[in-house]
Amino acid sequence: MSNVSNINKLSEISDQYDAFLIDAWGVLHDGGKVFPHAYDCLKQLKAQGKIVVILSNAARRTTDFDKELLATGIDQSVFDFSLSSGELLWQNFKSGRYEGLGSRCYYLGPKRSQGILEGLDLSLVNTLEQADFIINAGAEGNTSDASSYQKLLQNAVDRNLPMVCANPDLIAIRKGVRGISAGAIAKLYQQLGGKVEYIGKPHKQIYQDCLAKLAGIPDHKVLMIGDGLQTDILGANDQWIDALFITSGIYNQQFAEASRNDKLAELFFSEGALPDYMIEALVY
Repeated sequence: MSNVSNINKLSEISDQYDAFLIDAWGVLHDGGKVFPHAYDCLKQLKAQGKIVVILSNAARRTTDFDKELLATGIDQSVFDFSLSSGELLWQNFKSGRYEGLGSRCYYLGPKRSQGILEGLDLSLVNTLEQADFIINAGAEGNTSDASSYQKLLQNAVDRNLPMVCANPDLIAIRKGVRGISAGAIAKLYQQLGGKVEYIGKPHKQIYQDCLAKLAGIPDHKVLMIGDGLQTDILGANDQWIDALFITSGIYNQQFAEASRNDKLAELFFSEGALPDYMIEALVY
């Protein structure tokens, strides 16, 4: 494609940027172990004095998210800070941004993400009948689609319960297995007529809060790196910052098919996102 540059190594363009916002799942690790080439890339960027931020739609607070990174093999020596959608959700509730929702929360998601509720003035309820709203942090386990949630979601729609989605991702690859994320459940809820507030990429707050922490680095010196067209790349497009698309991530099958049929432009158009660069994997 004439307007998307294909590169083999990040070092081909790294001198153009001072800060790198990097997605985690599918870019740095597979949900279990770090990709050695990606870890080396982080080390190389830090050695050059670059600012490295891990920007994720994980529905966990910063402390828990950083522990997860460490468990995969990514220690804090190779990045400056992380920012997750779960942390933003917690901060939004703590600041009173969602005060109008009420205090009785029905939690939908895995146990590992329940830390996003700790320390908040919320009451966790067991049934939709008791709830004022829903926090959606994703599926329990590695469910292949959201259909098993339809009855629950229709009940919530009938009760006019607003939903706060802590992870806009539609899918995730966890240790090589593809499954849905919270965004897929939220999408079905909207299709059924429910109202959803999204926290995380591609929505502007996570980018604006991140950019505000970059000590005056101009936007044209910031590069977003991710494998999600509808999240990482679209969000970067909306904030007018450059984007590098990792083609071996969650779009690997669609990308391979589009490449074989010379339909990359159609792929990007259908997803509503256009990267400045593309690379197979995060290699320095």
